[in-house]
Amino acid sequence: MGLGVGSLLVSLLVSLPAQLVADRIGHGGAILAVSGSLWKGRAILAGGQQIGWQLSAGRSLTGLGVAGRVTLQGPGSDAAGSLLLGRGRVAIGPLDGPLSAALLQAVLPGAGYACAGGLVAQGFALHIRRDTASGAGELRSGPLDCRETATGAVLALPAAALTLRDGPQGSTARLATIDGVPLAKVDVSTDGRMTATLLAAGAALVPGLAAGGDSVLDLPLVLLFP
Repeated sequence: MGLGVGSLLVSLLVSLPAQLVADRIGHGGAILAVSGSLWKGRAILAGGQQIGWQLSAGRSLTGLGVAGRVTLQGPGSDAAGSLLLGRGRVAIGPLDGPLSAALLQAVLPGAGYACAGGLVAQGFALHIRRDTASGAGELRSGPLDCRETATGAVLALPAAALTLRDGPQGSTARLATIDGVPLAKVDVSTDGRMTATLLAAGAALVPGLAAGGDSVLDLPLVLLFP
């Protein structure tokens, strides 16, 4: 009987209209329209960008979270991959395909920058837990022309690649220009400590940042995922 009641509750939950859920949690104006259900649906964002989802009951139960497949489509965007959201756990990918910078702006309308350009995900996968992280693949961008929405300050970013790798000492993320100039790096050790470094060449690209040496942030990963 308990199993039957549980199944009924799950069925009711996943059949909830997606619009009702979006209105309930709030979305800061990022979503223009929603169709479908929590189980399978689509959100329309600014600039014609769309996010579609199809949840997986089996993966959600075994992963102790919400798991499924997502599609990212619109002008300049045509990518797909998997997603898992759980308590103290986020897993994305592998994600493959082109992504418009307009999609990031539509998802994060309060980020403070509007950018023109595109990115391409190639087997991009990122898995973060409270005390560990792993990743693989690459996210490449062409030159991005960005403008700060508040001041109009221009931020011109060169073509670059973000590369994720796992190794015996932990996981690494490296951001460098296509011609090999390092801009930033993140290292996560096997004991869950994260060291993020903004290199001098990366700082020089951001208006208002003082020129000089590297800037380093070192902290336990668990502080980001309590």
